[in-house]
Amino acid sequence: MLKVGRCLLIAACVVFAIASTETAQAVSIDFDVLNHPAGNSQPPPYGLRLDYNSENHTFEFNGNVMASFDMTNKSMTFDGTVVHGVGNTSTGEVWTIATTLTWVGIQGVSNTDFNNLTEADLEAIKTSLLNPAGLFGSGSRLLFTVDSLTLTTAVVGPVYQGAVSWSGKANSSGDQFYVGTGHRSVSSLSAWGWVMTANGQTGTNDFLLTLEPKQDGVPEPATIALLTAGLGAVVSRRRGVL
Repeated sequence: MLKVGRCLLIAACVVFAIASTETAQAVSIDFDVLNHPAGNSQPPPYGLRLDYNSENHTFEFNGNVMASFDMTNKSMTFDGTVVHGVGNTSTGEVWTIATTLTWVGIQGVSNTDFNNLTEADLEAIKTSLLNPAGLFGSGSRLLFTVDSLTLTTAVVGPVYQGAVSWSGKANSSGDQFYVGTGHRSVSSLSAWGWVMTANGQTGTNDFLLTLEPKQDGVPEPATIALLTAGLGAVVSRRRGVL
C-alpha cells in the first residue's frame, strides 16, 4: 500500500508540474498584417510609406507578413515580404521586412497599473484584440516603441534606394506606434506609427496597417464575455499619463 501511495503521490506531482508549466506559458497572439484602406498615397495600396528622392515610396503588405505579439514579454515583431511601389505604380520589387517593437503602455492607464498587469489582464486584452471591442470601444490604444525596421531585397539595382534601417519617431504626444480601432474611420483593428533614420530623415515615413487575428484560438462567446468583464476592470483603474 505504501508503494502504491508513493506512486500516486509522484503522479500527482507530475500532473501539478505539467499544469504549472502550462499556466506559465506566455500570453501571445498572431496577426496577418494587411494594407490599410485609408492611405493618402494609394494606389497602389500600402502599409508602409518611406519618402525618398521627393517621391512617395510605398510598400504593399500583400498577405505575406505576420505579426507576433508576445504580451507577457511586451514585444511584437513583423516579419515577411512586401512589394514596392512608387507614385501610383507598383514596381514589383519584393522586399523582406523585419520590425521589432516594445509594448510600453495603454492609453489612459497609469504606468503603475500597466507594469502590474496580471495574466488575467493580458488574456482580457487579448480578447479585445481578437474581437475589437471593450478596451478599443472606449477609445483606448496600446502604445509601442519602434525599436527597429529593416528592409532587404535581392533585386539588382532596385528603384527604391532610400534608407533601409529605421527606428521609431515620436509624435507631438511622445508616442511612436499605436494599435487600436477607429483610425481614419476604419472599424477594424489598425496599427500606425512613425519612423526615422539615424540622421532624422524628413518626409512622410510611417506605418499604416490593419491587423487580422489568426483564427485558431478565437475564444468562445461565453469566454469572451467573461474576459471582457475583466478587461473593463483594467481600464477602470486609476487613469493617468503614461
